[in-house]
Amino acid sequence: MTKKNNSAAKNDLKNGPCNGRDAIQQTVLKITRATERELVIMGPVLDPRIFNHSDFIEALTTFVTAHPRNIAKLLIENSSQVINENGRLITLCRRLSDNLRIRAMPEEYQGQSDLFLVADNEALLFQTSISSPDAVVTISDKTVAAPYKRRFDYAWQHSIPMPGLHTMGL
Repeated sequence: MTKKNNSAAKNDLKNGPCNGRDAIQQTVLKITRATERELVIMGPVLDPRIFNHSDFIEALTTFVTAHPRNIAKLLIENSSQVINENGRLITLCRRLSDNLRIRAMPEEYQGQSDLFLVADNEALLFQTSISSPDAVVTISDKTVAAPYKRRFDYAWQHSIPMPGLHTMGL
């Protein structure tokens, strides 16, 4: 994706509430398309209607293959749910493991119900509970995104490889 396309995708994003699963899905897709360097996602599980959807997989593939330094990191509590319900994402992670990484959340972060996505240290989608179809979006505000990014970075440093992610197909 070119910088011009990234700018167009950013211009399509708006600050404020994001109500409903369809709205969250479209916003995650727009943020992913607008990401230029780094995308991080942290949550207990990944909704396959959002993260296993062909449009998201295409946008994520485009992002991580656009530049060798582009990276997407996902930190998830329930690794079996991700492996069982997000096959496209897992296949992509196995193929592009240098730029797309999924790890298991450290014990001290387990039991949390929120999910968030931070793109390029400034765009944030925050869902207070994965059971709720509502989220809040903040675009181009590093001060709002920074605490979530720090939380992710700390948890990432203490995370473990996701069990069952890299299996031998014998």
